Amino acid sequence: MTQSLLWLRKEDKAGEHRVPLTPAGARELTDAGVHLVVESSDNRIFADAQYAEAGAELTALHWTQAPAHAVIIGLKELEDGTTPIAHRHIFFSHTFKGQSGAADVLARFAAGGGSILDLEFLADDQGRRI
Repeated sequence: MTQSLLWLRKEDKAGEHRVPLTPAGARELTDAGVHLVVESSDNRIFADAQYAEAGAELTALHWTQAPAHAVIIGLKELEDGTTPIAHRHIFFSHTFKGQSGAADVLARFAAGGGSILDLEFLADDQGRRI
């Protein structure tokens, strides 16, 4: 069986310093046996060293170079492009409410066989957005 691989991508959006996963959350995941890879970033609110201390593997590679079974987690939308996307992604995709450019993004996932788990639709047992 392949070990779970979660890949925290760096944010490309100018001025974005937030993250969907803190170092404390990273520690919980690595303690549970998840292989966590974190793209190095000078812009993230938390230092790379904090993720390394939490048991994550740091990398200079871009998420497009992640193994096929990696689940890519980010916060904001992906950079524009036409390259097909093959990975499973967890992020705010801005694609399911008719946003501008949504068809192009969804076409990239369809072409590559990837999938989106949109944080905007993450809800608790009572259906409340979390």
